[in-house]
Amino acid sequence: MSEAEASANDGSSESTQAARDALAAAAATGAQVEVPELRSEYATTYANPDGISFTLEDSAVRCA
Repeated sequence: MSEAEASANDGSSESTQAARDALAAAAATGAQVEVPELRSEYATTYANPDGISFTLEDSAVRCA
């Protein structure tokens, strides 16, 4: 299970509904749609246009 799916299933109705809304929008537009409620400092979650999956983009942090 991806982090996005786990977050969408964490019991938070706000994040679950946002994920569902983003999936519907992505399917309707044919383009990825960001799920802002699942964004963190180092990761961004997108709903994919297939209407059933998510993409999680992580960014690396370099320590000096």
